[in-house]
Amino acid sequence: KTMTFTHEQLNPTAPVPYKPFKTLDEFFPFYLAEHRHPMCKVLHVFGTSLVILWTIWCLPTILYWILPAMFIGYFHAWIGHFVFERNRPATFKHPFLSLASDFMLWYYVLRGRVKIGSLKKNAYEAVE
Repeated sequence: KTMTFTHEQLNPTAPVPYKPFKTLDEFFPFYLAEHRHPMCKVLHVFGTSLVILWTIWCLPTILYWILPAMFIGYFHAWIGHFVFERNRPATFKHPFLSLASDFMLWYYVLRGRVKIGSLKKNAYEAVE
């Protein structure tokens, strides 16, 4: 099944909605629309990969890895938003949905379901 999104969902200049999203399925199209620039997606995937590696490496000392993991992941993601996308990360209004979507983006990019190299709207068609 192919997920397609409306122009409104893909508008990168649209403000973050005040109405909270109820599910991750409702939020993910909005999340993808906020990640148009290829470098923003690269930085998100890179940062998420570092978080996963850091977590695996630090599992024996689980209490000490949480803050560095957050810094490692968000540092790269926020550079992508502030420098390349020039928008405000959805993390500020939807922290848990945004975190889950970071991992979904990471998974979909590695599986080839979301394309990194295109600014076109059809780059957000993903296969479930």
